[in-house]
Amino acid sequence: MTRLSPDALWSVAERIHRGGMFAGKFKTPEAVFTAMLLMQELGFEAVSGLSSIHMIHNVPALSSRALLSLVLRRGYRLAWTERSETAAEVTVTHAEREGSHTVRYAIEDAKRAGLLSNRAWQTMPRSMLTARALSELVSSWCADVLGGATIYTEEEVGDFARPQPEAPAPKTLPPAVDVPDAERLSRAIQWVEARGLLEQAEQEYGPAAEWEPTILDSVKTWAKRIGGGK
Repeated sequence: MTRLSPDALWSVAERIHRGGMFAGKFKTPEAVFTAMLLMQELGFEAVSGLSSIHMIHNVPALSSRALLSLVLRRGYRLAWTERSETAAEVTVTHAEREGSHTVRYAIEDAKRAGLLSNRAWQTMPRSMLTARALSELVSSWCADVLGGATIYTEEEVGDFARPQPEAPAPKTLPPAVDVPDAERLSRAIQWVEARGLLEQAEQEYGPAAEWEPTILDSVKTWAKRIGGGK
């Protein structure tokens, strides 16, 4: 394996980011660099390993295939006794370790964990169960594969609770606005909202509740132009 120095990794990361090949996965050269460094530490080639790592909810996640590759490279032998849409069961052994270890992950386990609402569980239950069983196997009996680090599979991270967007602030009027201006602002908001343009208008002019009376004519002109004169 070719091992690059941090300086060399950074140089390559900058070029990869400029090239845009992994732009959908890594938004900055720093993110590319971090992913390359992690994959290299795990024993992958830094560049080719980028296809096997993902950033989901800002959490690095390995593909199941990459995790399986690491397990097999370490000399573990896996025997899958079940891989179906209801359960995945695997037994692992190693020539240098006594005994064996079996992990079973069933659809009932996923249901108790509240995972079945995720679309991936509805469309690919076999793959999701397999990934969960493999991940549990590594954490419970093959921790040396990841050097003791806590690294999730992309299927697991996809199941993490997604951050809920903050509720929009109520469109209240600033105390300093007098009654006539308050009425003008209220009418302007209603006029733009009725045309389905309020969200775009707020992107253009900021939160509607903070619009200054002096810009209301500009908002209306903009809305007419965007809405085709409506």
